This record gives sequence, structure tokens and C-alpha cells, in this order.
Amino acid sequence: LEVLQKASAPGATYNSAQRYPALRCLEGTRDALFAKLDSWMGASTEQTAYWLNGRPGSGTSAISQTVVEKY
Repeated sequence: LEVLQKASAPGATYNSAQRYPALRCLEGTRDALFAKLDSWMGASTEQTAYWLNGRPGSGTSAISQTVVEKY
């Protein structure tokens, strides 16, 4: 674990004070995407990762933060 700790970025964790205020999606936005993610999270599937990608500034960090806080 020490090796991993040295290679990590503690300021990037979802609850880091360095990220305050954290980016979040506004209430009522991206509802279709969150419905899809809810379905995937509740499904019994072999897919163990959900790839979220987008151009810089498209909201992927805000979506990720919102998902982490929800689950």
C-alpha cells in the first residue's frame, strides 16, 4: 500500500479539501445519463467498468463527482 500511496494524488480524491467546492451536476440535468447509469449499477452483468469520456469542459468530472456521491 505504501507504493500505491506514493504514486497517488491525494488531492484528487472525491472528498479532498483541495477540490472544494467540488464540481457537481445541477439538479435535473443529465437525467437520461443518470438513468442509464442507475440501470447499469443495478444490473447483474459482467461489465465491471463504465467508460465515461468527453471533450474538456463537457462535464465528465461533474458527472463522475455526482455519481461518486450518489453511490
